[in-house]
Amino acid sequence: TGGTGLAPRDVTVQAIAPLIEKQATGIMSALVSKCIEKTPFAMLSNPLVGITGRCLAVCLPGSKKAVAENLDIIFPVLGHILELIGDEKVSIEKTHKTLQSGDKKSRDEKSRDEKSRGGHVCPHKKGLNSHSGDERREVAFRSRHSAWPMLPVDQALSLITTAATARPPHTTTLSVVGNHAPAHGYVTASAVHAREDLPNYRASIKDGYAVVSGDGPGVYKVVAASQMGKASGVVLGSGTVARVTTGGVVPLGADAVVQVEDTELVSSTAQGEEDTIRILASVAPGTDIRPEYA
Repeated sequence: TGGTGLAPRDVTVQAIAPLIEKQATGIMSALVSKCIEKTPFAMLSNPLVGITGRCLAVCLPGSKKAVAENLDIIFPVLGHILELIGDEKVSIEKTHKTLQSGDKKSRDEKSRDEKSRGGHVCPHKKGLNSHSGDERREVAFRSRHSAWPMLPVDQALSLITTAATARPPHTTTLSVVGNHAPAHGYVTASAVHAREDLPNYRASIKDGYAVVSGDGPGVYKVVAASQMGKASGVVLGSGTVARVTTGGVVPLGADAVVQVEDTELVSSTAQGEEDTIRILASVAPGTDIRPEYA
């Protein structure tokens, strides 16, 4: 065993965690999401990837096959990871310029291809909606379906309680650095209450699109994008939608949110932004909106 599972004997992650100075959560998510495409049992793994000093530490599973699969995911970007850890500014800048040049070349080639075919080619008809392989990474072409399987609540809670270890509370003093205290690794033993009601705006519960619920399914123009704590500044009218992130501000005029899984990309701009999308589901007023001060 590699000690990265959920069994009592799997303690590798707990042993290595104190050595980690900064977790690489993106790499850990990539390992699980890619491996879960091969087997649903990958969700039972407990990977740990992080930085210690100027080194990258990776806790891998015990089987040779799983090790090979994990390393195949990391190796393509390992060089750049080490550049970032080592703060090699010249190499980092060179890598970024190469990537940006490649993206522009890809867009130019796609544009020429579309023109040779006589016009715009709908992205979801070309399979760009799935986000596998080396497909485009602009927001318009993000995955609209999660690689993570939905678990029943009781099963999810069972996994959490099995993996979590209860510890008796103790009091400690954290030194404030700038505007924050280094609380990594700590969990509050009692409830913490905000001095003001939060959030102070209507927020989306999911990634998706703010809509006028009465419009129903159909193709709509995306007129704005709204993120957490940052309003788009538009008043949404019938026949239009606004892209919202989880926790994003729901614009005035919208009375519901349609989750991204219930949509399809129809067309995009040259900058990789969404132009028009297709809403596939009807929603009732108030769907997936967290009221102000709730």
